[in-house]
Amino acid sequence: MNEQTNDEMPYWKRYYTANKETICKNRLNRYAFNAIKRIKEAIPEKVDEYLLKYPWNAKREKFARMIILKKNIRLNSALFSECFEASMLAYIYAIHRCAVNDCNYVDDYIKKMTRIYVICAIIAFNADKSYLARQGYKTVSLDAPEWKDRA
Repeated sequence: MNEQTNDEMPYWKRYYTANKETICKNRLNRYAFNAIKRIKEAIPEKVDEYLLKYPWNAKREKFARMIILKKNIRLNSALFSECFEASMLAYIYAIHRCAVNDCNYVDDYIKKMTRIYVICAIIAFNADKSYLARQGYKTVSLDAPEWKDRA
């Protein structure tokens, strides 16, 4: 596979690579909530209709868990909780966006946004680790197998 040097990469790719932690944190903490709030204020009846028509059910929960587990994230970890929360946020955001756009492919859009938001949650969660790695520090996990014997 051809690796591009920094000068050969398009500007958008260099920008995203340099700022992906900030972009993902803003998407999860600001953008989604602001968009949901604006849409809910503009067309509350339609949003409620879509929420009743496409509820968060066991099928959606199973899909979210499957996406998270495919990323090799353990069920009892803090990262799993963050990713699951992000998947529920993705569901609510997708419902609101579909209500605005009056689309009929809601299930596919929910799946797409779930994947995107889970990846953003992983990046945002690991932002501190990557910052420490860039500074030359090692990360120590108390859940690591070599620490369990010492307890």
